[in-house]
Amino acid sequence: MNRWKQSTGAALLALMVTAAPAWAAADTAASGAVTVPAQQTVTGRLTYVDLEGGFYTVAGWALTGEQAQFQQYVGQQVAVDGTPLQGMTFQMTKALRVSNIRVTIPAQPASTAVLQAVQADRTLPTAVTVNGLAVTFDQQPMVSDGKLMVPLRFVVEAAGGTTRWDQTTQTVSVDLADRVATFTLGNQSAGLNRKGVFYIQQNFVKMSAAPTMVNGRMLVPADTLSSILGLQEQAGQAGALTLFSAQPASATPAKPADHNAGDTMKGTIKQIETGDHPRILVEGAAMANGEPSLTWLSINEQTKIAVKDAAGSLSDLAVGQTVSVSLAGPVLQSYPAQGAAASVTVQK
Repeated sequence: MNRWKQSTGAALLALMVTAAPAWAAADTAASGAVTVPAQQTVTGRLTYVDLEGGFYTVAGWALTGEQAQFQQYVGQQVAVDGTPLQGMTFQMTKALRVSNIRVTIPAQPASTAVLQAVQADRTLPTAVTVNGLAVTFDQQPMVSDGKLMVPLRFVVEAAGGTTRWDQTTQTVSVDLADRVATFTLGNQSAGLNRKGVFYIQQNFVKMSAAPTMVNGRMLVPADTLSSILGLQEQAGQAGALTLFSAQPASATPAKPADHNAGDTMKGTIKQIETGDHPRILVEGAAMANGEPSLTWLSINEQTKIAVKDAAGSLSDLAVGQTVSVSLAGPVLQSYPAQGAAASVTVQK
């Protein structure tokens, strides 16, 4: 099934690529000259999304091209040059045909800079930057009832994170290197899990205003950028909102050890996701920085599940169980890491 989805995704993306000359031809007929899509550079943390066959993404753009080259950059801050493809992919994301990709080092504040928490009661900024990266919005920040409201997704992606929208619960889930958070439309309290207590204990932080939706984008009060996302503002930047991650930009999470197909991973189940793309979050031994290793492992029809010596199924897996997992392939080194399970054996 997964192979079928991957083939389908590749075919659809290929169809989009081959359709490009038709768009150019249409522009030629209308104006007498071929319009070539402009090159564009996007920056952010490269992540792999295990959805509808899986794809690599940066700052909300699905990357098309040689997929093998993208894997080595997962979890890193990169700059990607490429040509935007017209329309959306079948995963409903923008697509960029990649011509070049390179690792970038996020800027750090000068040693003399004063960092402070972002306040909600402020005027509209003339520009917004995160770790030296300019943030481009398709829905601009706005002031409502005296509070600056900022589109959440674009700031998160500039900070190297990802967002996910749940239409049913009207919730945006945010995944950053050192925290995960949830924002619900109309709810003035946001959920926050900090590093070390991922998916175990959820704290709730009250914002100065409830998130609102404008033109399909969730906007949150500016104080949320500090209290939830952990960003700090550089003082003295007249007109601009200059943000830096509270954690030094050069400090990246320690990566788990390399794993290949057939390797065995042992640990404790911390979270289980079911549905079309079931997976388990397994906590293993501590990494070099002292934090626990966390790995999302996908489960599919070929995954063999056993409870001690008896055959089992996904429904037999539970949070808190100690498991031994045989890997179906290499583990992508993000945080949490991502891989697939060939077998899962519950030990206790």
